[in-house]
Amino acid sequence: MVKGRYGRFGDHDIAAVLNVPVSSQLAMRFAGSVSGMDGYGVNYPTNTKNNYVDNHYVRGTIQWTPSDDLKVTLRGDYLHSHNTRAYNGFETLALHVH
Repeated sequence: MVKGRYGRFGDHDIAAVLNVPVSSQLAMRFAGSVSGMDGYGVNYPTNTKNNYVDNHYVRGTIQWTPSDDLKVTLRGDYLHSHNTRAYNGFETLALHVH
């Protein structure tokens, strides 16, 4: 599945999801998105546009179900966010094991 949109001031968002059944016991899923806005107005002391946004996100998941009593899920996420709103942005890398 892929979806997207585009609006005023360069406001955009595109997202995609891909499910890959490897076998009856193993499946993978990949998801990602890119979103942002060109901003509007100028913050003259810093010479930057107000409300500029640039976000990138990806997630990968592997699920292994060797039996009805056991399910193992391995998931990894990555997010990069930069903007000129109230906070300046952050980067995270997370690995979740359930």
